[in-house]
Amino acid sequence: MKSFAENCRVRWLPALFLPVLFASAVAGQTNEPNEKLPMVDVVMPLEVYEDGTVKTRVLAGRARIPAAGDIVAVDAKIEFYAPDGTLESRVVSERFRYDRQKGVATSDGRVRYERKGATISGEGFEWHAGEQYVKILNNAKVVFYHREIKGLRSRLKRPEKE
Repeated sequence: MKSFAENCRVRWLPALFLPVLFASAVAGQTNEPNEKLPMVDVVMPLEVYEDGTVKTRVLAGRARIPAAGDIVAVDAKIEFYAPDGTLESRVVSERFRYDRQKGVATSDGRVRYERKGATISGEGFEWHAGEQYVKILNNAKVVFYHREIKGLRSRLKRPEKE
C-alpha cells in the first residue's frame, strides 16, 4: 500500500505539469505574441488576375502585415480562385509566413489542403505562388471523395463476392 506522501506525489505531479504543458502548447501554436500580431479577422488578396478578379487571398484570425516584408498569419487560410471567381481550393493552416519577395508561404504547423474530391492533411507546407503548387512536408494523408470526382465512380470496381 502506498504511503500518504507517495499518493500525494502521484496526484499532484500531473496537476502541476498540466498548466505548464497547456501554456507551452498555446505559446507554440502562434510563435508570435499577440501584440506582435495586431490585425484581427484579416481578409487580404495576394494575387489578382489581369481583369482584377481575386486569384489568391489570405484569411486569418490574427496577422502582421507590414508595408514591406513577410506576412505572418495565425488561424489562417489561403484560398485559390478560378478566373470566373469560383473557389477552386484552399490551404488551412495553424500559422504561416509569406515571403512577398520570393512569393513563398511556409509553415511547420498542422495543415490541410482542400479541393473538390480530395483533402490532403499533414504537418508543414510550402506554397510557391509563381509555380502555383502546394507541397505538404510531413505526415501527409490523402482522402479522396469518389462521389465528387467526375468519372471515378465508373472506374471503381466492387469486390467480388466469395
